Amino acid sequence: MAQAGFHGPVDIYQGQAGTDHFFPHIDTFLSTLPDLQTITFKRWQALVFCQTAIDVALDLFPQFSKLDISTIANVEVWTYEMALKQAGIAGAYHPDSQAGRTHSLPYCIAAALLYGTIDHNSFNDQTARKPQLLQLINKITLHEDRQMSTEYPAKAHAEYKLSLVTTSELKHTETTRMEPLRIPCMMTKLPTRR
Repeated sequence: MAQAGFHGPVDIYQGQAGTDHFFPHIDTFLSTLPDLQTITFKRWQALVFCQTAIDVALDLFPQFSKLDISTIANVEVWTYEMALKQAGIAGAYHPDSQAGRTHSLPYCIAAALLYGTIDHNSFNDQTARKPQLLQLINKITLHEDRQMSTEYPAKAHAEYKLSLVTTSELKHTETTRMEPLRIPCMMTKLPTRR
């Protein structure tokens, strides 16, 4: 962002808009101060644990968009344990609010596969009631992959297998994407706190 000309205040801590001004006792309620030299940038308007799963779904969208939903038996997704704990719990299959939908792996996966993008409208009530989306959410099965779990947080993984019902034949499509969870800040050096 800095290379693109977006700059924050130089006096990020002690300045008029610095954290010390708004949180003068920050060290009394935070045991470890935030590391401002690495920042997690989310690509999509969804929980950080849904990001890689959305990426993989969008990679599959060109092939997926040619399919008839009724020919899909199931969509199996393997990912790391923390993603399942944060966004793959039982309630994630029936999120009842916009915030719940942004924190639901099954919802985010289904929306990305169906629409080829994720934006603010992907999570509104009108989109959430679409029959095709609801049908696809119910075909998604989430699994933990132990290898992916051991590599988290250095890497956030997701792998998909789509099983299609076509007469007596079963077809599979697999995609794996490994993304670093944390992206280094583009600024070369931030001032250190005194």
